[in-house]
Amino acid sequence: MPFLEPPLRVASAHLSLLGLEQPTRLFPGRQALRLPLWTFGKHGLAEHWRGSLIARTDSRPEPGSAPPEALRLVPTTGDGRCLFRAIAKCLAFYGKRPLPEHLERADADALREAAFQEICLLRRQEFQKKHVVEGDMGAYCAQLRSPEFYAGEPEMFALADVLERPIEVYLVHPQNRTLLKIVEYGSVYRKRQQDLEPVRVAYNGTNHYSALLPRTQR
Repeated sequence: MPFLEPPLRVASAHLSLLGLEQPTRLFPGRQALRLPLWTFGKHGLAEHWRGSLIARTDSRPEPGSAPPEALRLVPTTGDGRCLFRAIAKCLAFYGKRPLPEHLERADADALREAAFQEICLLRRQEFQKKHVVEGDMGAYCAQLRSPEFYAGEPEMFALADVLERPIEVYLVHPQNRTLLKIVEYGSVYRKRQQDLEPVRVAYNGTNHYSALLPRTQR
C-alpha cells in the first residue's frame, strides 16, 4: 500500500483547534503558562525516494500505537518550524478542524513559545539536572525563540507534558523504505487514558519532521 499521499487540503477558516480565536488561553495543567490562543494543526522528505516509499515494520506495534500501514505522511514546510507544524497538523486533525497556513504558522509559533516557557522558565532546573539540553542552557534558550531554530528532542519532551499527550517519533529510511517507531515521549499519558491518540511525527534522519496522520477519517 502506498504510504505517501498528497498533503491535506483544508478550507480557509478562522477557528482554532480549541474554539474561536480569543486573546489568550491557558494550556491544560500549566496555570502559569499564558499564551495567545492557537489552533493546532515545501520541503518534505527527499524527492528521489518520496514517491516510492512503502510503510513496513519488523516490530509489532505497541498497544495504542497505529501500525505504519495505517498512517499517511503529510509534508511540512521546512522553515525552522517543521516539528511544531507537524504537531499542529496532528492536533488539528484530531480536533476535526481546518488548518489554513496562517493558523498553522501561528500554532507552530505558539508551540515553540510553550516549549520555551516549559524548558527555560517553568522547569529549567529539572531540564538542566536531567541533561535534556546539550551544551549551555542559556545559549540554547536564547536560540529557541528564533523562528529559524530547528527543534527536536527537548521540545518534544516538554510538549508531551504541556499537551498531556504522547508524542511518537518514526524514522523513515530512504534506502529500505521502512517506517519504524524509534521513541515515544509522554507515555505516562497513554497509561492514564488508553484511547488517547498520540501525536505522531516522521523524522527524516537529519533535521526535518513531517506529520503522520491516520489513513481513516476520524
